[in-house]
Amino acid sequence: MENSSFNFNNSGHVYEIMSRIEDDIYFEIEILCDGIKENIGQLKKKKSEVLVNTYIHQCMFLVEEVLEYVRLQRRTTVYFVHEADDSTCDTCTLLHLNEVTHSQKGIKDAIKSFKEAVAFIFPGDSYPDYLFSLKAKMSFVDIYMTDLFYLEQTKVSPRPTELPHALTFEVNVMN
Repeated sequence: MENSSFNFNNSGHVYEIMSRIEDDIYFEIEILCDGIKENIGQLKKKKSEVLVNTYIHQCMFLVEEVLEYVRLQRRTTVYFVHEADDSTCDTCTLLHLNEVTHSQKGIKDAIKSFKEAVAFIFPGDSYPDYLFSLKAKMSFVDIYMTDLFYLEQTKVSPRPTELPHALTFEVNVMN
């Protein structure tokens, strides 16, 4: 992925970029997820077939996972970026990077599982018409999360080349 659908240029200090991610992207994802929850609430009021209820359940599960990721990132990455300075130990930086990578993998796995379940529930993209809005919003969840991961990895997190060459070990915490 060469760039993001969010308008981020290459200029700006990491603090500014993280503030924009926090204020714009995390906020947009939360609004999107709230809209999905609202759609799901309306759909739950209708008497639906089992497959639709299964789809709704899958949507809600993924939305909750995404919201938890955003909450975690606000608690950890935002804090880390704003509090880290030149005296922050390299091991702490590596541990943080490992935590972000692990969290991103969890969301990627949840999105993959969601897509696999949906392909089984509605083979050949055979959604009922009244699910169109929810389906479109769920597609945006995938796009937004892909963009967010790209920005977190390329604009916020230090690259291994920016860490001292003396640190050549890989950190695997609770994997």
